[in-house]
Amino acid sequence: MALKISIVEDESKAADILETLLRRHVTDIEWLHVYNRPLEAVDGIKNKRPDLLFLDINMPNLDGFQLLARLEDEPFEVIFVTAHDQFAIQAIKANALDYLLKPVSERELVEAVNKFRLNEGRSRQNLPELIEELSNRSRERARICVTSKERTSFYDIADILRCQASGNYTHFSSEMATGYSVRKH
Repeated sequence: MALKISIVEDESKAADILETLLRRHVTDIEWLHVYNRPLEAVDGIKNKRPDLLFLDINMPNLDGFQLLARLEDEPFEVIFVTAHDQFAIQAIKANALDYLLKPVSERELVEAVNKFRLNEGRSRQNLPELIEELSNRSRERARICVTSKERTSFYDIADILRCQASGNYTHFSSEMATGYSVRKH
């Protein structure tokens, strides 16, 4: 089945990159339409009826979740594409098929489209699996800023082995560094 795809992204450069990646990796696109204005996207999506919607969250006038609320009866799958990882749980509650962080990884984009294909005609991935997947992705990219008397450093959260409270300080142990103390606030 050829895919009908809509992209709602207020940043034209980000929309162009996503469109280019989709055209490069998805060979059976029937049509692909890009909306840079979320308010215009609502009517366009109702008229065009895409199978798959790639949706930014943080947009002027109407954010991605508000846009979805106006399209709640439309039968499409949603893949959020955003620079903000803090909306992942809200995306799950909105029944998102996937949640991609910018800059979009080509591998993750292909996996998201493949997930759509696997889910066509079936129920969506169950909620616990999606929560675990999104949690794993967030941990892969999440970093923490650790400030000590001597310096400020950034570490991947996935590398932290242990945090131990000691009075007004927290001792971090990680694969990269051990023994850094940070005053608790």
